[in-house]
Amino acid sequence: MHPSTTAPLPARTAAALPIPWVMLGTFIVTFDFFAINVTVPTLRDALAADAAQLQWVVAAFGLLYGAGLIAGSRLGERHGVERMFGLGLALFALASLAAAAAPGLAWLIGARAVQGVAAALLTPQVLAIAGRVPDAAQRQRAFVAYGAALGFGAALGPLLGAALVEANPMGVGWRAVFAPQVLLAGAAALRVQPWRAPGGRGAALDGTSVLLLMLSTMALVAPLIEGQRLGWPSWLLVLPVMAALGLVVFWDRQRSLAWHHGPALVDPALMQRPFVHALITVLVFYCSNASCILIVSLWLRSIYELRPIAAAAVYTAMSVGFIATTFGGRAWYTRWGDRLLVVGAVALALGQLGIAWQLHAGASLWALLPTLLLCGAAFGMLMSPLVARAVGTLPLARAGLAGGVVVTVQWLGNALGVAVLGTVYFALAPSASAQAAALSHVLLAALAAAVALLLPRWIDTPLGGDSAR
Repeated sequence: MHPSTTAPLPARTAAALPIPWVMLGTFIVTFDFFAINVTVPTLRDALAADAAQLQWVVAAFGLLYGAGLIAGSRLGERHGVERMFGLGLALFALASLAAAAAPGLAWLIGARAVQGVAAALLTPQVLAIAGRVPDAAQRQRAFVAYGAALGFGAALGPLLGAALVEANPMGVGWRAVFAPQVLLAGAAALRVQPWRAPGGRGAALDGTSVLLLMLSTMALVAPLIEGQRLGWPSWLLVLPVMAALGLVVFWDRQRSLAWHHGPALVDPALMQRPFVHALITVLVFYCSNASCILIVSLWLRSIYELRPIAAAAVYTAMSVGFIATTFGGRAWYTRWGDRLLVVGAVALALGQLGIAWQLHAGASLWALLPTLLLCGAAFGMLMSPLVARAVGTLPLARAGLAGGVVVTVQWLGNALGVAVLGTVYFALAPSASAQAAALSHVLLAALAAAVALLLPRWIDTPLGGDSAR
């Protein structure tokens, strides 16, 4: 997500923020997300958590992260990217410490929400800093480092998170999974020293728009997570209606602010048809991302009764496939172009169906490894290229604003997927774990197939959005 301004960073700022330290912020956030997902079964056992509470542990982070990303970008423009980056790191370290010290689930969920806010504050500044490095060669290396940070965070999160839980240092159990975030984010914040950072001169932030977006998305996801625990009472339908009304009011406010040249969070001029189709595709794809990780970690524990480190070792098959196509995908994309996205979506659908069939048939873990590898490779083929291609449907001058909207939809999709797929899984899991897991993967396959069907509606749009002008 790039800022709306493309002015290069001052020399002092570029020198004060070495790229490795900047990309550490991206690594920390990605590591945290993947590490927590594979720790969920341990949390369930240690804290006697019910299904809704486990879903909130994951979804609270994604909701606040997604809903706050554009606001975080605006705050960076207004108060300075270096300052907001450092403050985001400090807040992430403190929130991670609070999560590690949580006396119960309510505290843990609250700390995860604050982690999401901190991630929304620091993440936009990473790409803003990388995109405004004056030297073109250094700027390209910065974006390569950003991709590497994402890849290594996704790969090391499950392994190191599970290893920490398994090692149980000083008897802290699941709390150990937050140790890397506290140490790395705290060290990076001290290195950046946000209290000495220069300020910015961007437009004001419309707090009403931020609040409307956060409350509306929360009202949309809450009934999906809480419905099963509450017995699906009829009054619960009020929340989705309120969410819809809130989003309508939010959109009307964006149009009004844009008309009067105010600080709109989302520029209505962005919402041209190819870009809207791209956003729908991104939302559908990311609904299958976090939910897949969550469901795999749950059935590895419930069906195969694996300890955390053994489950992480199995999950590594997905990580290997993901890393291989993430770092090798650039050459493939140069050769195959946008067709690679369709191939990735079809491969993901086939892989998810394969897992569903194998789980239903009671296959061994060894038989599952190639299918997990295929799914990981398909995720890698789609994840970064899909976001980049969605941004590319609009003119380059709007890339910063478009990136903010795409990444927001990405993380809201993660939260929505956990709410929907997690509810399906937990509704069936008590009596039929294998069948619940198999059905969940059939639904994941349906989401991947939907991505394959949606892609042709917009990927023919020329890069730079020439046909959308």
